[in-house]
Amino acid sequence: MDLRRKWFKVTSWVLIGVLMGFTLYCSWVPLPQMEKMGIFPGWLSAWADAPQNQDLRTAVPFLFMGFLISLRFKKIRLWLGITLAGASLLLAEAGQLFLVKRHFSWLDIGYGLAGLLIGTFSGLRFNSMIRSQKIRSLKARKSA
Repeated sequence: MDLRRKWFKVTSWVLIGVLMGFTLYCSWVPLPQMEKMGIFPGWLSAWADAPQNQDLRTAVPFLFMGFLISLRFKKIRLWLGITLAGASLLLAEAGQLFLVKRHFSWLDIGYGLAGLLIGTFSGLRFNSMIRSQKIRSLKARKSA
């Protein structure tokens, strides 16, 4: 395995793990206001804390997670990665059952799954575009 491929493998695992951990952390803080966490820029906190975005904001980390999973895994392992991310979504939401100022929401789960699937299919499309570009460049080299 070449160094570039090994770097991508390690980095993708780390990013997926960080996203999962970050999602669990944000889901389990006692107060759901992002502004009070102090780790987000003001504009992002304002968007995430707006009443109309309370459930939609769940999709954002899962969009990136799905994209990374689709780049990292192939075939059957892809479904394993999606299942793992979906399980972390359910765990994050179930943990809110035990927090006084938080609440379980099926809408959060729906938006999270939508983000996960959109990210996954976007990543698969990105992979196929890159693959077809490589094939075209190989054909051009052979014909030259």
